[in-house]
Amino acid sequence: MKFEIIELANISDADIVWKKIVDETSYSWVWSTYAQYKFRISIFQASGRLVKDKSFILLQEGKSCGLAPLLFVKGVNFKGIQASYDLPLPWPMVADYVDDRIKTVDYLLDEIELRIKDAGVKMLQLMFSPP
Repeated sequence: MKFEIIELANISDADIVWKKIVDETSYSWVWSTYAQYKFRISIFQASGRLVKDKSFILLQEGKSCGLAPLLFVKGVNFKGIQASYDLPLPWPMVADYVDDRIKTVDYLLDEIELRIKDAGVKMLQLMFSPP
């Protein structure tokens, strides 16, 4: 399996790509929507807490197959940066058609770990919501 990572910010039709991935996985839930993602960004921007948006799309052989919402925000209960929606971030999503979903999720989680270490993030919150 050959993967490629694309920054969500570099995708002109990010909302369409996001919705396609969410529609192609049985592991999405209410917090997985593009509307929720944009809502959280606007709240964090308005409060001055948004540090960085590092959300990304995973491609396999040029086709979008995974998504990791990843917002870095100033912590509320501690001094530092956390990766969250103030609620847990949605678990990284992988399309149901991917052959080895566990390996793909592991790849996404490894990338998330690299990004949070590079940014000096002190806390990561994720929530897995099985179908």
